[in-house]
Amino acid sequence: MQLNISTDYAIRVLLCLGEEGNRVTGGEISNEMAIPERYLLKVLNKLRNGGLIQSFSGNAGGYELSKSLSRITLWDVLVTMEETMEINPCLQDEENCSRHATATCPVRRFYCSFQLTIEQILRSVSLKSIQNQKSEYAHPSPMNEIYAFAVGDSG
Repeated sequence: MQLNISTDYAIRVLLCLGEEGNRVTGGEISNEMAIPERYLLKVLNKLRNGGLIQSFSGNAGGYELSKSLSRITLWDVLVTMEETMEINPCLQDEENCSRHATATCPVRRFYCSFQLTIEQILRSVSLKSIQNQKSEYAHPSPMNEIYAFAVGDSG
């Protein structure tokens, strides 16, 4: 499973807007976050359509958060940016099961449980908590470390 680059950019954009605390132009975001400006516009449009940011035109134009980073979760961003959040097609639509056995399939039961765990973790991690983390979380880590991060256990 891998998130698309647009989602990575979206998280960085939101963190940038949260750090600045006021209206920021697309050019400023592009420079600060090293995101190509043409690509950035697509990301900004998705974030605006998802209700995570507001855009303003004119001399004082730019972008700002629709709500604080503490009220935006990773789940909010991923649902806005990714085509689907289901880890397997059988979770999207029962008709995707080639065996027509969604009610009795042990693999699907596992996928459902795994999906729920992923969603719970992503819903519990605010962008503010990411912004406040130390550099130890800047690199990929095992799932148990991610869970500890999500629930605030730094032990």
